[in-house]
Amino acid sequence: YMTPQSNPFDHSDVGGTVRGPLDKAPGRGGWLPGPGGGGQGTKGSQPGDERLDPSWVPLPEELYAQFLNERVKLPNLKPKTGMVKSQKTKLLGYQNQRHGQLVVDRTAMNALRKGLGGQLSLGNDAVDSDVLDTLELGFSLMRPQDFVVRKPKVIQKPDTNAVIVFARDASGSTAPYTDIYKRFVFDMKTLISSNYKNVKFEYIIFDTDAHIMETENDFFRTELGGGTSYKAGVEKVLELMAEKYPESKFDRFPFIIGDLGDFYDASTAEVYERMIAESSYSGTVKAGYGVDEFTRSMERMSDDNEFYGFIDIGDDPKGYTLQHLRVLLKNKD
Repeated sequence: YMTPQSNPFDHSDVGGTVRGPLDKAPGRGGWLPGPGGGGQGTKGSQPGDERLDPSWVPLPEELYAQFLNERVKLPNLKPKTGMVKSQKTKLLGYQNQRHGQLVVDRTAMNALRKGLGGQLSLGNDAVDSDVLDTLELGFSLMRPQDFVVRKPKVIQKPDTNAVIVFARDASGSTAPYTDIYKRFVFDMKTLISSNYKNVKFEYIIFDTDAHIMETENDFFRTELGGGTSYKAGVEKVLELMAEKYPESKFDRFPFIIGDLGDFYDASTAEVYERMIAESSYSGTVKAGYGVDEFTRSMERMSDDNEFYGFIDIGDDPKGYTLQHLRVLLKNKD
């Protein structure tokens, strides 16, 4: 059972896979590929240990996207003149009926319960009965409503392009929180990409100056040594969106990432207000200590703007959960 806050999948930048769950200590119960996704494994438990615990089987990104969309929704977007939305059917949630895409684990549990009851009614010892025989008996006793299938739902899909701009504070103080930033970027890219036909990604780092990075690897690996100016980072975001991504053709999603270790003044507030005005939805993700006044200003800005979100994850390098993403995007349900 998973709550909206829980995330049973771990993210790995090795081999392009998503791995699950997080409740195991490193080096136990998993066989992870070596650097670059090659065949040489990292010694945790050897392949074959613990009967290849299925919780550590690499998961396709499409499966994680489906999981994510069931728990986190796109935010309300600033209306775009003339925007057209197309309908798309997705399988979200579950329903009880005989026909549809079967949810094997839930249906099997129902069959096992039926089978155990059937064994007892036949005078058999349910504990000593063969599991497969019990399952077979259970399936023979099941009614249509005992089967669990995926529930189809017609949703509105934006018939437009999207661009996500990530701007990261790379001044040095944020280094302990890189894992949080990576997980957030992975989730946001997955969520937006699974809801738009065409998505572009842009990466900016900043200290007192801002720089556009060519790749996501450069975005996370490059550290700068100067002071910190969030104004410079947001200005570069605005410049990039104006030059390459016209609002008439793109839904624009800029996100500022860092510890807010900067002084918040009127000029910083002004560029943030411009970013909100020129974006479909924007937000700031804070991890670390930072400056209290900057944090309070971001909280007020989020409270006052429907199309801007803010989350303060704190100083725990492993503190990020999907509930943070829901708060950032103002999910209410």
